[in-house]
Amino acid sequence: MHTEKLRFHLDENVDSDIATGLENFGINVTTTPQSKILGFSDFDQFDYCKKEGRVIITHDRDSLRLAKKDIDHYGIIYGAMNKFSIGEIILRVTEIYNEYSPDEMKGKIEYL
Repeated sequence: MHTEKLRFHLDENVDSDIATGLENFGINVTTTPQSKILGFSDFDQFDYCKKEGRVIITHDRDSLRLAKKDIDHYGIIYGAMNKFSIGEIILRVTEIYNEYSPDEMKGKIEYL
């Protein structure tokens, strides 16, 4: 297990119940509304996550396109909307949390 732990950010398309579930496991997570960046562009979301050192969790394919443009990021977790239950997403994100350090996740895209 790594001493440094991942921190996550849920963009505005991700159900806030996922944040609650992750927090119940002691995982540090923010949401777009909490962070007061609701309605901001995908680039601004990435910029927030970069400044905060957070992995972004998204259902937005545009985030994947941004990542391919060599924009630095601390990691992306992508899952197609409505493909997974809230519980499945929480379980998989928790697995990623336990598997990777922040350095290992930086620049990486994980697909649910």
